[in-house]
Amino acid sequence: ELLDTWQPKEESHGFGSTKEGLGRELGAAIKLKPDKFKDIPEKFKDSDPTYVRAFIQAFYELAQNGYELNWSEMIELCSWVIQQPREIPGRLGEIMDQDPDWGWTRKSISSLISRGTNSNSIPYELREKAWEIIEPSTHDPDPTPEDEAKHEEHSDDAYAHAINCSRGEAMNAVVEYALWVYRNVEESSEGKEKVKMGFEIMPEVKTVLEWHLDPSNDPSTAVRSIYGRFLPWLLLIDKKWTLENIKHIFPKGQFNDRLYGAAWN
Repeated sequence: ELLDTWQPKEESHGFGSTKEGLGRELGAAIKLKPDKFKDIPEKFKDSDPTYVRAFIQAFYELAQNGYELNWSEMIELCSWVIQQPREIPGRLGEIMDQDPDWGWTRKSISSLISRGTNSNSIPYELREKAWEIIEPSTHDPDPTPEDEAKHEEHSDDAYAHAINCSRGEAMNAVVEYALWVYRNVEESSEGKEKVKMGFEIMPEVKTVLEWHLDPSNDPSTAVRSIYGRFLPWLLLIDKKWTLENIKHIFPKGQFNDRLYGAAWN
């Protein structure tokens, strides 16, 4: 009720209480007594994006420390967020005030799904729903070309940028998802033979990786860095596909190309 009804005072001029501040207190409360919150993600549907992000971020941090989430309920909340239009007409926001749209929440969701697949804690029967959450964020507008240009002026570490922007973190989640599928299939009946099929057992991943590997579709250095960061794991999942696409990840003779450098570094 507090989150649904409380409004900051307009005359605070940036120094009073904000939705961002209340979101931080929500996160602190969750981390103090997570069992009181883990079964009620559905109650956060229709809440302000700032609070939904705080809720998801708190459980992401708990999951990093081994806390077991109620994944079916959390996946439902994440799915609801992804179905919302990213932009909110007329809404303004900034880092110390309130979220300007659903973009920051989407990034937190990608981080959460990455963690859940990496640790194998998401039940495998939720595979389809997990992918339906990941895939839309691989087309998030963040980072924009302007953001990338500013970042490249001060850093040659494109992967650091990748995990701090929405589309980059979503692509990170794509590969973590692929490894999660690989492990689960490998452990199934006749799994040792099935995983030899590579991306044929997860065509959704192949489609996304190939689309973003085309610079006319996605010229982002942050996104391209994912292919370099996970190259050994791409070889593990599908050696044939990876070797066939080396020429796109590392174009021959283009050592000074920004995308080549992003993957190589």
